[in-house]
Amino acid sequence: METPGIGHNNPPTDEELLLDELDSAMFAHRQRAAELAASCERAPEAVFDLETATKSILLAAQIGAFLSKVEAERKDRKDPILKHAATIDGFFKALVGDLEASRDAVLERIADYQTVIAEGPDDKAQIRTDEGPLATSSITRTVRIIGPDKVPSHFRTIDVAAVRAAVKAGETDIPGVAIVETRKALIK
Repeated sequence: METPGIGHNNPPTDEELLLDELDSAMFAHRQRAAELAASCERAPEAVFDLETATKSILLAAQIGAFLSKVEAERKDRKDPILKHAATIDGFFKALVGDLEASRDAVLERIADYQTVIAEGPDDKAQIRTDEGPLATSSITRTVRIIGPDKVPSHFRTIDVAAVRAAVKAGETDIPGVAIVETRKALIK
């Protein structure tokens, strides 16, 4: 956090205090991240022999272990906050109870009445109250497929997840599908 100028009387925000605390508590992590980044900068751009492969594997393993440690630290620091957030959410949800569902039921009854008084499909059937609130309406159109075989092909989509599952299961000849293999190194 920067030092405020002369005449500045505003205290630091909660966010600034938290960031300062995290910054000082994570000093060693910041140093280790810089060391690992520097090691990556010094690493060869390609692996051509067993010695370089071994060193690269060790570097990747160190980075993986560090990332796991940092993620665990992040979760440890965040969990108490999330627990409190859930408590607050629960309190306010209980406060309003089922009012949203009740309001929606009232709005549905108003919409039914607006359908009766509407003077055509584009009429918003506005109802103005003497107290100020105005009820207006909009038409939302949804679809229900009743004859999938009759729907034009340009409205159909390919189930990519099903294609991936078929390829993963060993299928290799699917018309219109190119199977691309990519190798990814894993460190265990």
